[in-house]
Amino acid sequence: MRGATWCWLARYAPEGGLDNWHPARHLLSQMAIWLTYPLQKREIHVADPMAGFFMVRRSCLKDIELHNRGFKILLEILVRGKVGSVSEIPFTFGPRRAGTSKANIRVGLDYFSLLYRLWRNR
Repeated sequence: MRGATWCWLARYAPEGGLDNWHPARHLLSQMAIWLTYPLQKREIHVADPMAGFFMVRRSCLKDIELHNRGFKILLEILVRGKVGSVSEIPFTFGPRRAGTSKANIRVGLDYFSLLYRLWRNR
């Protein structure tokens, strides 16, 4: 991790995991990640581009205007950023203790819209 351009917590990194996820939720998560494979840079392929907790060096974002719609900013940074290397830190994604999921049809549509924009502008 010392020389990495950035790092994040990754559920699907070796030794990471999911604790008590419903099989349908796991399948949807895997499908969402699978759809990112054609967009990811060959030299920097990550197991969990959907993670929500990450660190990134400022230089990776220089001169990049990020979209303000949706919440999958990590995927956009991976595709559009000036990322030289990454380090995924495994963690186990546990059950929700409070609040409710943001996942709904609108979020799904926003995600497909992001995939389309990234594909079109790569």
